[in-house]
Amino acid sequence: MRKTNIRVTFSIYGEKMSLTDITDKLNLEPDEYYKKNDPIKTNPVIKKKEDCWCLDKGAQETLNLNEPLNELLELIREKDNELIEIKRLYNANVKFDIVIIIEDEELPAVYLEQEIIQFAGKICADIDFDMYIN
Repeated sequence: MRKTNIRVTFSIYGEKMSLTDITDKLNLEPDEYYKKNDPIKTNPVIKKKEDCWCLDKGAQETLNLNEPLNELLELIREKDNELIEIKRLYNANVKFDIVIIIEDEELPAVYLEQEIIQFAGKICADIDFDMYIN
């Protein structure tokens, strides 16, 4: 039996970014990165529209959105000044992507803790939710 799972990613995206510089400034290795015009994996004819540096810890079986979100936040919580500098330097954007896949009518708790809201606000991050019901 499949369980409800939640995947959280954090992305820095823009054009003409130095992915090596971002890695050095954050002292973190990305889980994924790509450059503008790289082919999309699922359809190589379509090209990426921008550069992207991404942290992605994969899908986790959980009914609490804040568990995987806090795990990812632990990696960047103390790097707010660096993220703000990267945004300024590259005219970049930052975003949390939250993908919820509901299995067997197991509905997760979907709310954001104050610390997450405050951090996202401080670095001016977008938060995008996608929900799929199987």
